[in-house]
Amino acid sequence: MASTSQESTAPGTPKKPPGSRPRISGVKQAFATVIVGEAKAEFVVHEALLTHYSEFFRAALLGRFQEAETKTVTLKDQNPVTFEIFIHWLYHQRFPHAGYGDDKDLVALYGDPMAENGVSADAHRTKTQVLVRLYVFGDAHQAVRFKNDALRTLFAHLNGKKHHVPCPSTYTYAFSRLANTDALCRLLVDHHCLRTTSYSCDVDDGNCPFDTNFLFEVAKRWVCLVHGKPQTNVYSYSLTMTDYVVKAM
Repeated sequence: MASTSQESTAPGTPKKPPGSRPRISGVKQAFATVIVGEAKAEFVVHEALLTHYSEFFRAALLGRFQEAETKTVTLKDQNPVTFEIFIHWLYHQRFPHAGYGDDKDLVALYGDPMAENGVSADAHRTKTQVLVRLYVFGDAHQAVRFKNDALRTLFAHLNGKKHHVPCPSTYTYAFSRLANTDALCRLLVDHHCLRTTSYSCDVDDGNCPFDTNFLFEVAKRWVCLVHGKPQTNVYSYSLTMTDYVVKAM
């Protein structure tokens, strides 16, 4: 089974039973092994959590794929840090936070994934990159609640008092993996139109670092802002979280 998302209607996959959370405190719990990245990092996780919150893992572990027999799923193109944060979310229904007594190293990786290699970076921009990667992971593996949490957290982060502006590579990462009309892409475009200044758009040597699909959507958005409501100041609009959240299944 490839590491891309499978259809929730994959043959042989039982329907997910109703209920808010699976029971993982009972006896004789089933576990699955997930092998992640080129380094083949191994994670052992309650199968019930994986299959409850991700249609991808539900199809893989409960369907007619080989993984359903071996209880092992390989995600060779994924980042172990991203997956570890996903696992933390599965068990705690939130992202790592020092205020809850979470492991300090995991909290550091959530805020700055480069910390794993001893490299410091702009904490605000790397936090944005992490949340975008988490959302993309949730989208690829059909974990709607997870990606909505990532989107809500990103929305609050981007619209905080400091008005963080993503770096060009973040736009490229999102637009190369998601449809232009995806909720995250729309948020990035709307935020760019509202918050970005000429200073943050500077380019070196005349080379534009921005993704062409992203720029196309920005241009379309500006046309709507300028010509859609002639009597409205284009700088007066605000972002609303309900415009972006995807309904959970």
